[in-house]
Amino acid sequence: EQINLPKESSFGRILFLQFLLFVIATLPFIWLFMNLILFLYLLPLTNSIFLNFIILSSLLLIFIAAGVTRRKQLKWTMCIFVFFVILFHLFDLNSPIYPLYNPMSLLFWFWVFTCYEPWFSPKLGRVGNQSSFLRNLNIWDQIEKNYFNMEIIKTQELSDDRQYIFVYHPHGIWPFGLLIGLLSKTWKQLFPTVNWQILAASPLLMLPFAGHFIRAVGGIHADASEALKALKNGYSCAVVPGGLAEAILSSPNSQCLLLKSRRGFIKLALNHGASLVPVYGFGETKLYHQLEIFRSFRLKLTRATGFPITFFWGAYGTSIPLKENVKIIVGPEIKVEKNTKASKEQIEMVYQEYINTLINLYEQHKPPNSPKLVIH
Repeated sequence: EQINLPKESSFGRILFLQFLLFVIATLPFIWLFMNLILFLYLLPLTNSIFLNFIILSSLLLIFIAAGVTRRKQLKWTMCIFVFFVILFHLFDLNSPIYPLYNPMSLLFWFWVFTCYEPWFSPKLGRVGNQSSFLRNLNIWDQIEKNYFNMEIIKTQELSDDRQYIFVYHPHGIWPFGLLIGLLSKTWKQLFPTVNWQILAASPLLMLPFAGHFIRAVGGIHADASEALKALKNGYSCAVVPGGLAEAILSSPNSQCLLLKSRRGFIKLALNHGASLVPVYGFGETKLYHQLEIFRSFRLKLTRATGFPITFFWGAYGTSIPLKENVKIIVGPEIKVEKNTKASKEQIEMVYQEYINTLINLYEQHKPPNSPKLVIH
């Protein structure tokens, strides 16, 4: 599929790509902003701004908790809350939603739909439900070449008869290197037989708009059952083991990974017999700046809520990533024999082999004057 970009100047082209990246980076916040505007200003539930804020905060906390735990009880709590909000406005004839055809009413019912839809969508976060149209748009190649000046280097040929778990480091604020790299034609040319899906954080998949975009480009729930199902269905998986919590450690001046306590991707490889492939994105942590304060406290909050508590900015002080070069090194294959009942010692042995391979990959390909790789 082709998208015609502005041809008048490179400046116009860059602005177009920045706008697209801004939309993608802002998707997780759109629904939160909509809640804020709707319940604090347009359709307040009470006459007290403070009480409205408490109600709204409770709503968002329930939504986040339901996304993190994926427990049915929390989902139904969310549904009951929405149900009472509907009743409150339907039985109040002075509510701004009347008449039902006005813009306020349409916004209200759109909010109701976005609350319920993620919980009952049978496709959201499930294996094999990506959009081939979106994945094959040439806009990803434009971002790869003209914005990030991306370079993808394959250090070893991968056989066509195996499945792989591509383990990407570092997460950064948003892992644009991984996303754009996988969607680019360069990746398809390097690995033409690899059909992949990305393991994405469940809270992000549960968010309206962001969850649908992530699903459309190939994202599935980052849990063992969905990942194993993907491998059994013939897909390879891309995973960022540092997760959203690693975003707290992201800094242009350091290379820090949250990996010491992560064994899930090792167990997944053992359960299926899939090969591990370390992938390092040099330049990923330079796409954004963030306030590097209260890191330990924010790390604990992020682990508790499932969302990174970060104060970051990119180009023009917005969520647009900075125009930095990104170099992705796809490391050597680490073959893993299938073992569904692996002992702790066997898991640890594979883990140490992976860490050693990753460190060697970093040392061999790091740019001059790069900081030391620190693994937390």
